[in-house]
Amino acid sequence: SIRQVIGDPGNLIVKYNPIDIDNVIDKSKEPVVDIDSWDEQKKNPDKNRPVRFVTVGRQNYQKSYLNLLEACHMLEREGLDFEMLVVGAKEPWGDETYRLECAMKRLGIKNVKFLGGRKNPYKYMAIADWFLSSSIFEGYSLVSQEAAVLDVPMLLTDVSGVRELLGDSEYGIVMEPSVVGIYEGMKSVIDNPSLHDIYKKKIMERKKI
Repeated sequence: SIRQVIGDPGNLIVKYNPIDIDNVIDKSKEPVVDIDSWDEQKKNPDKNRPVRFVTVGRQNYQKSYLNLLEACHMLEREGLDFEMLVVGAKEPWGDETYRLECAMKRLGIKNVKFLGGRKNPYKYMAIADWFLSSSIFEGYSLVSQEAAVLDVPMLLTDVSGVRELLGDSEYGIVMEPSVVGIYEGMKSVIDNPSLHDIYKKKIMERKKI
């Protein structure tokens, strides 16, 4: 954009978000002790468990958690076995959290858990089958890059920066930023467990780049 406006001054460098890789990996190893399903999984590792999705981000309009709740409601009505963990603090302004609480009650959603703000989100990302972002707009998502560091397959809505990271669903699944788009993306990986290993290998390739 700068070149289009003023021409190339000869000193432009694009620097992507820096990731403290060692810090992310170290914190991801901290034990998770506040999720019942994770405790049950450790006690019974051979028992089938729900597909676990994790998303990380503040409870605000940008993250479009209302669309996510509607999509999860559709999946619940079909009887699909999944768990959606939302890690992120309430905003000190606005009423998005109130709207989310109302939607949870109105839809009677059981499979979504809002964990609130956490100093260490990486340990939750590390136990996820899929990292998911339902945002309707972003910059170049920092948390998605952190999920890539942890080799977590991704489902991301098609906003700014996502195709730079995932290509055309080459390294992860790119979803339409809508209720239906999120629903279809989640349903596809629940119905097709083999996609997990496929995209885990793909994101391990991508993170090297």
